[in-house]
Amino acid sequence: MAALPLPAVAEPQQGLASWYGPGYHGRTTASGETFDQEAPTAAHRTLPFGTYVRVVNTSNGRSTVVRINDR
Repeated sequence: MAALPLPAVAEPQQGLASWYGPGYHGRTTASGETFDQEAPTAAHRTLPFGTYVRVVNTSNGRSTVVRINDR
């Protein structure tokens, strides 16, 4: 069985995150998917759709991985 290729890893970036949910639930995202406020997805201005990103809360060190599907 062949090993899976390792994903590309970019240099860490710092920015500001925000949350949007109920008002957009069920609407179409920029990628064409239906927005699900419970799904681990995110919007980003420049990253390609389908990119996985680890988001870290710098206040407490907790992190999660989300997939970019919106602008």
